[in-house]
Amino acid sequence: YDVVSLFSGSGLLDHAFLKGSEDRFRFVYGCDFDKDACETYRHNIGDHIQCADIRDVNVNDVPDCNLIIGGPCCQAYSNANRYNEDTEAGEAKRLLIDDYIRITKAKQPDVFVIENVPQLLTKEDGRYIKRVLHGLSEYEITCTVVSDAEVGGYSTRKRAIVIGSKIGKITLPTARITTVKTVREALSKVDSSWFNYSDVTEPRESTVEAMKYVPQGGNWQNVPKEIQKKHGWGINTQSSTFKRLCMDKLSPTLTNWRKTVLTHPTENRILTVSEAAAIMGLDKDFPIYGKTLNSRQQQVANGVTFSVGKFVKEAILASLDNFYKIRRLA
Repeated sequence: YDVVSLFSGSGLLDHAFLKGSEDRFRFVYGCDFDKDACETYRHNIGDHIQCADIRDVNVNDVPDCNLIIGGPCCQAYSNANRYNEDTEAGEAKRLLIDDYIRITKAKQPDVFVIENVPQLLTKEDGRYIKRVLHGLSEYEITCTVVSDAEVGGYSTRKRAIVIGSKIGKITLPTARITTVKTVREALSKVDSSWFNYSDVTEPRESTVEAMKYVPQGGNWQNVPKEIQKKHGWGINTQSSTFKRLCMDKLSPTLTNWRKTVLTHPTENRILTVSEAAAIMGLDKDFPIYGKTLNSRQQQVANGVTFSVGKFVKEAILASLDNFYKIRRLA
């Protein structure tokens, strides 16, 4: 099946579709505006990626396909992005969903998939998901929120999955995995053979001083009041600030962990890029490229987890196979 990838990022969703199914999906086009993400994509997925602003993409340059997948910019929907979600820039990012609709409308694939933060479904009383429902009304559309932990992942990360189909309604299975994976299991995969093993932000002395007081599962509130004052923490400080991972529990959702100072379970430092990638479900066969450490960190944080991507892939593949099998028999 020919696949077009929009808002491709580093290709984490594309990777989940390809791994183990390389002979079933052929990616014919990808697009993202981030040069570093495109470099990572090119190394891991293929040279078909175009580094461009999706608003400038001519639909005639996009190949015909069976499937379109993508994750339109999620930062302006997310509750973790308090400071600019109500700005004009935030609104412009949210309206990029219109370009996903524009390209999908023109190419008319059998199926399309949108993955995003759950707030896509509720932001501004559902304004943005309504744009999808109205703009692509020729499709049977289902909306589901999937938790990484419930489909075999290492984190509490949740994603909204929107599936549009012209080959019969596609509903994601309701059965979920009950055996919980842990941070310990994810981190145990990482060793010095990983490409990004040494990619870590070195903490300042004041950061290490605060980290020492935070137990596994704790956060900035475990730090003495006088140190809290030095950092300017108070009633509006998010609970994710200086959060220390628990070895034997799930990881919280990974945003850019350098900014929140998501701390290693047993060491006074933040996660390396490899450790964060492992929590996202990646293996060492998916190196993260980019000119700056911050870029490599953000690429991982922006992605969809491997388990969620694989879960969606399996449902899509089964539906496509069933449709074309019936068609051949007919």
